[in-house]
Amino acid sequence: AGEQGGAVFNSTFSVTSFQDCVIARNTALSSGGGFVCTLSSSVTIVDCSVTGNVASEFGGGSIEESGLSISGSTFSMNDNGGLKARANLGQITGCIFSENGGYGLTMHGDRGSISNSSFTSNNDNGLVLNGDNAIIAANEFLANGKSGLVTEGSSNQLSNCRADDNGDTGIRGLGDGTEAISCTATSN
Repeated sequence: AGEQGGAVFNSTFSVTSFQDCVIARNTALSSGGGFVCTLSSSVTIVDCSVTGNVASEFGGGSIEESGLSISGSTFSMNDNGGLKARANLGQITGCIFSENGGYGLTMHGDRGSISNSSFTSNNDNGLVLNGDNAIIAANEFLANGKSGLVTEGSSNQLSNCRADDNGDTGIRGLGDGTEAISCTATSN
């Protein structure tokens, strides 16, 4: 096992794409059991499965200071978190974050969009959003160990989201100027 990125480590100013990939059962001593991508001009992940990876932090993967687009992908059963992403204008759609040790997804960056995704049965929070002016639409946050959704920014827009049966709160930390439209939170 290497220090970072058990399966893939990329720290160049390049375009990084994963399509129809399985990244499973890898180990890193520090971060990104599945993968680490830093300083890439863009990272695209399409129809991939990132499962059962282990690291002391960000078990599934870590994306730092890169453009980001993820669609149709699953991050599940990773140790110490599904995915950590630090990217302005990040786009995530149609993804599943489930049964990760720790959080499902931690997203840092402004003006991102997360839609039509599910965050289910993660040991910690389903989604932690640390950024401003994000759009969070048509997502489910179900049965996470702590909160379904945590927002740590301002002027974010939540719509048509469902947060049920989470251990702590359904939706926590709506910052200044954040709107929640047509959302439900029950049995938290």
